Amino acid sequence: MDRPRDDTRRRSILRLRSDRYPLILRKALRPAFARLVYRTLRLEDALVASYPRSGSTWLRFLLLHCLTNRSQEWESVNRSIPYVGRYRHPPELLPGRGRLMRTHDPYAGRCNKAIYLVRDVRSVLLSQYRQALRSGYRGDLESFLQTFTTGNVNPFCFWGDHVNFWLDSELAGSGRLFVVRFEALRQDTQAELSKLLDFLEVSVLPETIAEAIADNSLERMREKEDRASSKEIRNVGDRHRFVGEGSVTGWQGKLEPEQLRRLEEAARSALDRVG
Repeated sequence: MDRPRDDTRRRSILRLRSDRYPLILRKALRPAFARLVYRTLRLEDALVASYPRSGSTWLRFLLLHCLTNRSQEWESVNRSIPYVGRYRHPPELLPGRGRLMRTHDPYAGRCNKAIYLVRDVRSVLLSQYRQALRSGYRGDLESFLQTFTTGNVNPFCFWGDHVNFWLDSELAGSGRLFVVRFEALRQDTQAELSKLLDFLEVSVLPETIAEAIADNSLERMREKEDRASSKEIRNVGDRHRFVGEGSVTGWQGKLEPEQLRRLEEAARSALDRVG
């Protein structure tokens, strides 16, 4: 069992992602921070990797339901599939006593395999913008787009660099990276989730997968958001909910043609690689 005092101390040390620190400092220290916390990974562990606001929260809810055969709430998901290094003893959910961790870093460390969830950059931009508004951002979408394409909206990097890192990673080269598109996961969740579980070498009944999908619909996810106590996702009103619409084409009509051109130009190589 985790000791609460240890976890509290650990979280205070590992809070470089906190908005208390200037972004320029978090960006500068992030690579060293990643190398430090990734030392907690074991070879039998697996990662759920994604760029921020790509749908990884929904994916973690689905996976944990399938792996435990029961409904999950926000706190249990964050604790059972946590950020790398967040908790000392995450549960061993995978065969061979492997653990499932999440990351937004363009850094793999040592692990057995990884799932990389990639979402259309146009949808990611709008979701990141909505998240920024939740945090008090006062600028308009145009100014946010300029910041986004230079990789300065979070401590990681630009979306295209993130995608290219994972597609060029040693895990990908050795067949130990499973790339899933958010749009495909939304379109046929049962089929894509079944493939993911096969990749993790976990046998789950089709009816259990169907139950996980039903239990984590958009409506149910928003009910869980309303019940959550985490400051990270605390509801600040329907306009800027943590759980968005989960749309795959919601960007249409919200971005001007010139904005689309600049975004697609900045992300061209990665867009081509992920179709």
